[in-house]
Amino acid sequence: FEAAAANLAKAAAMLDVEPSRVVTLNKTASLVDHVRRAGLADLFLDTRTYNAHTLAVDVLWAGVPLVTLPGTALAQRVSASLLVASGLGDTVARSLHDYADIAAALARPARGGSAR
Repeated sequence: FEAAAANLAKAAAMLDVEPSRVVTLNKTASLVDHVRRAGLADLFLDTRTYNAHTLAVDVLWAGVPLVTLPGTALAQRVSASLLVASGLGDTVARSLHDYADIAAALARPARGGSAR
């Protein structure tokens, strides 16, 4: 856990991300705490190789925007299905370039406020 947290901090620093915006947390047994923690995120970037599945539901339930790029296998299309069924299909990317554009647009702070 500590090594992963250190690697995330290094990657964030290389991208000029404010260190306080990178939060790492230990596992919790409480579903309520888990969903509450998911709500701490500004944005959830789904992986293409294997989508978030239940975590995607938790993140959406917490009100966090989710960006995904579906693949061809079932495990690569779960988040896209959840987003489309929820009326949030505009965050389903059609290409890697589209994925980056959607993520960048959602990560930018709104005028006069924070990103979330």
